[in-house]
Amino acid sequence: MNGNSQILELSFGDLTAGIRPGLGASLVSFRRGGANILRAADEASDDPLMMSSFPLVPYSNRIAHGTFDWEESQRRIPLNFGDHPHALHGLGWQAAWDVAEHGEESILLRHGHDGGPGWPWKYEAEQRISLGEHGLHVSLSVINRTDGPGPFGLGFHPYFEAPPGTRLKARLANTWLSDETCLPTERASGDWFGDWSEGAPVARDSLIDHAFAGWDGSAEIVRADIDCRIHLSASPELSNLHLYMPPGADFFCAEPVSHMPDALNRYDAKEGERMHVLQPGERLSVWMRLAAGRANRLE
Repeated sequence: MNGNSQILELSFGDLTAGIRPGLGASLVSFRRGGANILRAADEASDDPLMMSSFPLVPYSNRIAHGTFDWEESQRRIPLNFGDHPHALHGLGWQAAWDVAEHGEESILLRHGHDGGPGWPWKYEAEQRISLGEHGLHVSLSVINRTDGPGPFGLGFHPYFEAPPGTRLKARLANTWLSDETCLPTERASGDWFGDWSEGAPVARDSLIDHAFAGWDGSAEIVRADIDCRIHLSASPELSNLHLYMPPGADFFCAEPVSHMPDALNRYDAKEGERMHVLQPGERLSVWMRLAAGRANRLE
């Protein structure tokens, strides 16, 4: 295998995971006892969007037309997603990450940016993926290595398998409605698309690609095909949950993120929806955990 396609394995008990450092430090699998918890990746693909999960750094989701104002000047970053009109998901998902450590149960990966095209600020990022008694744990951090302050955001983009009947339970305070290019337009109630607090189906007749603010960091995925429930939890910094549910698909995404889409251009964003401003040398750290426990108790 070349560096881009190399897959490194982790295992703990009946838990297994695979990682492709050369393709955005993406997860290509996460299984319990042979059952896919995350969607299994197409290992022949070099498209991060076909993987099981990938990190979001130094921002998540979209920046409108790749432009924003910072310190009284307009900044422009390259569009990075085909003919899509907006910059998407940051730099880390399309970069090769270095392997700093690799053991049976854990791997540490690093990615750096020199402040050139893609993002005006120099940074260093680390991602640690580990398996243990509480499932899959992924931590992600970024340090501002520029001489001045800069905006930064982090998140995770997991793809969950969604056989018929799959439901998502989560407490979501607000929904951002969006335009045809998935930029936020106006705030609505968190149950606009369904009663998530009681468990709403992920199978949809029309696309959901929306940000939900005021998330408490806990969600449950209920599947009838396996004798377990899947619990997603995230650190307090990740108070936004972005849901991607394409109609007719056998997967969906529930993405814990630190800010709303196009946060740099949304001056009405509330605390918790904005990007973090890091001073030189300051670090932002977040984590996500996926636990797959028996149906009557979470392990």
